Amino acid sequence: HTAKLRMNPSKLLVEGGNDYFTDNEYIQVQMQLENIALFMKDHLEMETFFRKLEHMVSSFPKMNCKYKILPKIAEATQFGSGGTAALTTILKLAEQLNTEEYQTLVIPGIMALYQSRDPNVRIKLLQTVPMYVAHVKEPSMSQMWQHLSSGFTSQFAEIRELSIKALVHMVAHIPERLVSTEVMKQIWQMQTDKEGGIRTNAVICLGKIAPMLSHSVREKMLIPSFTRSLKDPFHHSRIACCNSFAATVEFYSDQVLAGQVLPAVAPLC
Repeated sequence: HTAKLRMNPSKLLVEGGNDYFTDNEYIQVQMQLENIALFMKDHLEMETFFRKLEHMVSSFPKMNCKYKILPKIAEATQFGSGGTAALTTILKLAEQLNTEEYQTLVIPGIMALYQSRDPNVRIKLLQTVPMYVAHVKEPSMSQMWQHLSSGFTSQFAEIRELSIKALVHMVAHIPERLVSTEVMKQIWQMQTDKEGGIRTNAVICLGKIAPMLSHSVREKMLIPSFTRSLKDPFHHSRIACCNSFAATVEFYSDQVLAGQVLPAVAPLC
């Protein structure tokens, strides 16, 4: 008897005020996600959708975000869609994932975005490195390093600078064989960049990552790199060099301090 009194679902949509269903943001998002392939090729529409979604997901059910929204967005990024807006939303949703889920749902999308030629995407990836780098495992980290290293020769100064800054957070996770060779090579080259700020950040980076380097790498890199930058005409680079010497003083023997460090620094006094 009760069932007969219920309104027919089709009739409910027509007569029961279907504005709730058409105007409800949560329902709209679910419908758009179901048809995401239809507008994936429209870059502007996709960007607009992800930017809007970024500010709405905090009010959506956690399970829906984790098992419906995040997988759909991650899939879209693997096909080169969404750009910076998609990355921001992914990282926001990824905070509630465990390590295994992060590897499955997030890392593939991030790796796909590293292959993008859009400088804005690379800038966003570099700015957000601290949010995801701890979750990157081998062989993904070696692949990520190969993409990251291309940023050191970018025509965009902002990308070169952010690349050197990102190393501070990444070195602890990059394989030692790459740190002792390719990473050190890039830092050395960045000390001759045409932009004084980038040369300065190269010195700061080396000083910060020194505790994570092996004894042999520190012995080979620290003093030659710092004394080299003491001659930099850009005064901020020289200041950074003095500060880096002070921050790494524990790694020098008394003989090295007296015979190499002090003679190099003293002329600046």
